[in-house]
Amino acid sequence: MKRLIRTIRLPLIVEIANSILIQLFGKSSILLYFSWAVTVSVIFWGGFLVIKEKWGTLLRAACVGPVILILGFMLIGGLYNAITGDFTQVMKSVKIDMNPRLVYLVGVVISTLMFLPLAGLISLLGAVIGRKSGTEKGEA
Repeated sequence: MKRLIRTIRLPLIVEIANSILIQLFGKSSILLYFSWAVTVSVIFWGGFLVIKEKWGTLLRAACVGPVILILGFMLIGGLYNAITGDFTQVMKSVKIDMNPRLVYLVGVVISTLMFLPLAGLISLLGAVIGRKSGTEKGEA
């Protein structure tokens, strides 16, 4: 596990910074699109690094994407909004008599679970391109 974190530490740092910045400044749709582009790039980069650093197989590389997505989208973005968000307008339009923060968190978890396979495919694509380009450590 330590080697995985060491291998993908730069993509993790970029994704954490991306998630924090979008929570603080991301009210426009252009910034949200840019944030998703950064997340997709970071997931691709993480899969590429797993192969480049010879940390593991394509399966391990495919697992990097979901790890990055869970960290950035669900843990940082989801928890931040659940704690600081204003849900009065949302709860007026939705006829659910529940804690709005809990409803939001459940929505974040469900949407994260929906996108985990896509994140795995993107990081797998990065790993395959890394393998095909012959950029494994020691070959360059």
